[in-house]
Amino acid sequence: MRRAHGRLNFTGLVLSALFAAGTVWLWRGYDSAGPLYFPELPDREEAAAPSEPAIILAESRGSFPKDKPAVATLQGSRPVSTTAVLALAEQQEATASSSPVRKTTRDASSLLTGWLELSGADVNLAVPYASQAPERNWEQPWQDACEEAALLMLDAYYKGYGLSPLFAKDELQKMVDWETARGWGGSISIDKIKRLSDEYLKIGRPVHVIENPTATQIKDYVATGHPVLVVADGKILPNPYYSNGGPVYHALIIRGFTADKFITNDPGVNRGANFVFEIEDLMSAIRDWNGGDVKQGRRVVLVVE
Repeated sequence: MRRAHGRLNFTGLVLSALFAAGTVWLWRGYDSAGPLYFPELPDREEAAAPSEPAIILAESRGSFPKDKPAVATLQGSRPVSTTAVLALAEQQEATASSSPVRKTTRDASSLLTGWLELSGADVNLAVPYASQAPERNWEQPWQDACEEAALLMLDAYYKGYGLSPLFAKDELQKMVDWETARGWGGSISIDKIKRLSDEYLKIGRPVHVIENPTATQIKDYVATGHPVLVVADGKILPNPYYSNGGPVYHALIIRGFTADKFITNDPGVNRGANFVFEIEDLMSAIRDWNGGDVKQGRRVVLVVE
């Protein structure tokens, strides 16, 4: 029994030594070459980006919107897995930078419209996302809360805060209550959206309603760090995720662009961050509320200076 006990002690010592040696080896390997297994998911702003992305500062001078802060546009991206796309889609919760250079993303990753690679002069501003139905309850008032959700995204972008579903729900309800106290209710025109911005949210910047905008004008606003709030005829917006053929009237944010596409935050669907429309399709849908006669409404957008 004593010999067996001695052999067991010797075996235990050998195994302990091997375990210690293996631990040291793994530690040295991790220390010199980084993690060997299970690398961390990239940060939201760095996920699936090239190792050394080129950064272009687009500076402009002159009258609004040219006399604005520089914008960082990052070139290059690469295909990623579904997991990485999900991580990138969560950039909808990113906050805007308070520095003179507006934060942009390196790509436009959407669970609904897929991966859009950005390069050259393409821009995608990091505008926080909120659905008009943050808890996926599409009954009233959420069914008609797209204007409020779009404006809330602008407010979050300029003031630099994030939009969790619970926070967004509370803020949207407060906005609807403010409107109801003034006898508005339901869908509201772009002029009332401007009043909501000036009188309730108090963004603290001049807010402009732009008549008959062109695609080039909208790109100029976005390129100089100014997302554009669009009101539209939802029945002709080609978003297959709308129910019942789309809303009669809708509002969303243009946050970026490529040569032929607008990148939007569309509050009318779940996971609507970075939703991509063809420029021609979105431009043709721009219409104001016009008392419910949307198809005859003005072609107008709203921009915060």
